[in-house]
Amino acid sequence: MTLHVLQDPAENLSLSFDWSLELDGSPATDTISTSTWAVEGDGSPLPTITGEQTVGAVASCLLSGVEAGVVYRVLNTIVSAEGKTFANSYAVRGGLR
Repeated sequence: MTLHVLQDPAENLSLSFDWSLELDGSPATDTISTSTWAVEGDGSPLPTITGEQTVGAVASCLLSGVEAGVVYRVLNTIVSAEGKTFANSYAVRGGLR
């Protein structure tokens, strides 16, 4: 499922996914081993991802540097300790709020 958000070019936007349901709702038995964030789009340069972190079953990052009128795909991919891989994304449109 892709979530859609509008981001002002001056903002640092916090993005996150709660993976607890994908991890069978039991973080004690399976956890996030790795979390990777990536951004795709037509803007140049692409926005910057910083502040990547994982706390429990939640993966988060900060996105900055979007260009007004450009739509970006921000993808989070996790691999669990049990070897399961999951991915979800945001469609982020640069624009004024």
